[in-house]
Amino acid sequence: MKYSKVLALVTSIVLSSGCGVFRPFVIPVFDESAFVVQARQARSVKFAVPDGFVRPECRLRGRLVGVEGRNRDFDVLLLNNPDWRNFQYGRPIAPFYEERRTSAVNLDVLITERDTLNLVISNMFSLFTDKTIRGNVVMRCTHLH
Repeated sequence: MKYSKVLALVTSIVLSSGCGVFRPFVIPVFDESAFVVQARQARSVKFAVPDGFVRPECRLRGRLVGVEGRNRDFDVLLLNNPDWRNFQYGRPIAPFYEERRTSAVNLDVLITERDTLNLVISNMFSLFTDKTIRGNVVMRCTHLH
C-alpha cells in the first residue's frame, strides 16, 4: 500500500473517532464572480471568529484579482471596527494585513483577534477610474474537540 493511502486511512480512522482531533470550520467571507469598486470608494466585508473557539487557529485564505480598470490595481486591508471607521474618515490606521496597489493578491493571514474584522477592498487612491475585482475568500478555523 502506498504511503499516501496509508496516511489517508490513518487520518480517516482518527477523524472518525472524534476524540482529541482538530476539526475544520470554514466560513465564506467573500465570493463574487466580479464587482465594481468605484473611484475614491472602498468595499468592506465584516466577519468574526465564531463563538466556541476558545483558542482559535483561524486563517483568512483566498485570492482577489483585478480584472478591469486602468492598471487593475486595488488595495486590500484587514481592519478591526475602530480602524475601519478611521479609514473611512481618512485617519491613521493600523491594519492587521495590508497590500497596496496590487492587481492580484493571495491571502493567507493568521487571525489572532476575537473582534469583528473587516476585509477592505479599496480604490480610494484612484481619482477617476473604477476597478472590477473578482475573488473568493474564506476563514478556516480549527479547534480541538
